[in-house]
Amino acid sequence: MLTINNETTRIRKQLGAAMLKAVRKEELYRLDHIPIDLRPRIHGEASRCCVYKDRAMLRYRLMALLGFSIEEDDNEYLALAEYAEQALTRQERPNPVLTVIDMACSACRGGTHTVSDMCMGCVARPCRHTCPVSAITMVDGHAKIDTTSCINCKKCTKVCPYSAISYTPVPCEEKCPVRAISKGKDGKARINYDKCIFCGRCTRSCPFGAVMERSSLVDVARLLWSSTPIVALVAPSLVGQFPGTMGQVVTALHQLGFSHVEEVAEGADKTITLEAEEYMILQKDGPTTMGTSCCPAYTEAVRKHVPEFTPHLSHTKSPLYYSAEMASQRYPGAPRVFIGPCVAKKAEAQRDSSVEFVLTYEELGSLFLAEGLQIEDLAETPFDSSNASAEAWGFATSGGVSTAVAQEVEKQTATTASTLCIDGLDKKGLAMLRAAGNGKFQGKLVEVMSCHGGCLGGPGIIAPPALSTKKLEQYVQTHTEESTQPSIT
Repeated sequence: MLTINNETTRIRKQLGAAMLKAVRKEELYRLDHIPIDLRPRIHGEASRCCVYKDRAMLRYRLMALLGFSIEEDDNEYLALAEYAEQALTRQERPNPVLTVIDMACSACRGGTHTVSDMCMGCVARPCRHTCPVSAITMVDGHAKIDTTSCINCKKCTKVCPYSAISYTPVPCEEKCPVRAISKGKDGKARINYDKCIFCGRCTRSCPFGAVMERSSLVDVARLLWSSTPIVALVAPSLVGQFPGTMGQVVTALHQLGFSHVEEVAEGADKTITLEAEEYMILQKDGPTTMGTSCCPAYTEAVRKHVPEFTPHLSHTKSPLYYSAEMASQRYPGAPRVFIGPCVAKKAEAQRDSSVEFVLTYEELGSLFLAEGLQIEDLAETPFDSSNASAEAWGFATSGGVSTAVAQEVEKQTATTASTLCIDGLDKKGLAMLRAAGNGKFQGKLVEVMSCHGGCLGGPGIIAPPALSTKKLEQYVQTHTEESTQPSIT
């Protein structure tokens, strides 16, 4: 996975802000100038072969940021201004939520092992003896790999004393846990949406930024710039994503145009209560496995790839659902926008009408950038409703959900719930999930987070997970201390 700070991330944020400024000023013609402004002929440096291909790539990225599918683009004469006009008047959300820019895809020739000139043809030949399929032979005193037989187990790379064998992956394929992305006949990446769980790893792993989300930025901005009351539903993982305090981020959200800012952690408290009740009922008939229901990429993986776990999946809704339900009761008719780190939440919103739109932190950052907001210079504003527990804010980290539910079970029954946390849906995580579905972990309360580290490691984050995890721990500690202070009457 690429680091958070890289050129493709910077370009997306820069394009998002430039797009929003043009739409805000009602200068849609400026959209077609953006690729030229960012890649003039005298730029001196091109990411591709020339500035003209760079401009074409920027145009396609702007189309995705406007919410359009690159695969479905069949009119190269259509100006970006015309796409923007369509985006400003559409009623339906972009679906599917991902798109592949085929011209940006480098058609990586990876997924293979190669032997370099560093091979010394040693007598021990550990590579050949370690290979489980006998794909390595010695030719003219050097190791040679039969790529048609190689199963890419990587064992040879680990035993070579000279590090002469290297594995070159196809980054998007390597990171996809369910093999939903692969190369077509032209070598370009294709997404199989019948397999895709919308975990978003492909968007973060492609070094060329060829896989993008179809953004709802313009849809949300249109509401923010109108007189329509609009509600921001903020995920716990927002802590640490931006400079300044949480109260300053809330102020920034109000300055963007959000009428109300609510904690999704409040919905998490309801999830804790209901999942604990559900778990306790299931255990009455003997030890029974139950999986939590918060991570949409994991529940999608169960639906498409691990059906044996379906009977064990909690029927409790996610915190997003309950927080959106509360918001609809408090602010009838006001559109609700979930703000979080998750691409899969966009897919969840397509299936569930509890929220109108979903933005990632990266998209929110583009809004802040377009408005020129310096968050750390703002005053603090509290959430409109601030009743969430510290345990609910802990949902952002792996283990946070199961720990909170187990504590509630212990509080209600004075018994300890045995928990299992699957931190990241990779091959090992999917194998554990299948094992749980087949009865291996009877009586366990199973939490699954698609992203390593939980929501703080999601594809839409903009802060290093280690930093945001530390800030969340500090925020939760402060939250706990404040909630335990005796009231003064």
